[in-house]
Amino acid sequence: MNVSGSKNGVVWFLEVFRESDELLDWRVSLDDVSRASLGEAVGIDMSGPGSYELSARQAKVVLEKFYRGSAKEFDLDEKKYSFFVADYAKT
Repeated sequence: MNVSGSKNGVVWFLEVFRESDELLDWRVSLDDVSRASLGEAVGIDMSGPGSYELSARQAKVVLEKFYRGSAKEFDLDEKKYSFFVADYAKT
């Protein structure tokens, strides 16, 4: 797990679950992200802790702004997947 980009004692992940069985398909850690910058990027109020459901468009924005790789390497099909950003306590 990459915790180098954590802020305020939490680590953020983009998590992708399969619609077919609701199991986690993949997740990536997000670099140099704060709750405020993430909420601003996707246009939602993220004032409380926890996870937030995103559209495929919002997931793409998150990958482009906060992931070191390329958003093009991921399948962002809303018919196959549900997208969430979630914060976890840094351990």
